[in-house]
Amino acid sequence: MKKITLAIDENLLQSLGIANAAAEDTAIAQAIKGAILKAQKADELQNKLDAATIALNQAKQDLDGLKNKVAQDKVEAIISKALEDKKLTAEAANQLKSDYAQNPEGLAKIVNSLSGYTPITTTLTPGADVAANKAALIKEYDEKFMSGELEEIQNANPEHFKALREAKFGKKN
Repeated sequence: MKKITLAIDENLLQSLGIANAAAEDTAIAQAIKGAILKAQKADELQNKLDAATIALNQAKQDLDGLKNKVAQDKVEAIISKALEDKKLTAEAANQLKSDYAQNPEGLAKIVNSLSGYTPITTTLTPGADVAANKAALIKEYDEKFMSGELEEIQNANPEHFKALREAKFGKKN
């Protein structure tokens, strides 16, 4: 080992844990080695902390992604059931799906408060009071016209749509 002469001030010696400047070279060398080992251990610990922080942030992102996926799946299920029960039009379903993408509980409250569509023709008796049936059909036509649902009825039940138009306009087309 090569011997080096080094001037070390008292404050540095005290921070190394050496009480006086007359300490032996081996004590100073050991103190310096100890300080180097502590610095290396601090670097290792910092690297582990950095890795753990990255893993934590990734886990948070994964959890957020999972929460979003669960919310989307719930919203899809609620919308599908509402469409099946004829509580919503396709247009309303798309809007609610967008507005409540992260709030399936709020969407469920809204959808559960709605009643399904029941065509009035199911309550009409053929040959019964024609004037009352016609008035009911005209009323239904007007309601569906105002809500924008006529096209949906035309696609879903063309015969019923024809009956509504005939009652409203007196035409057989």
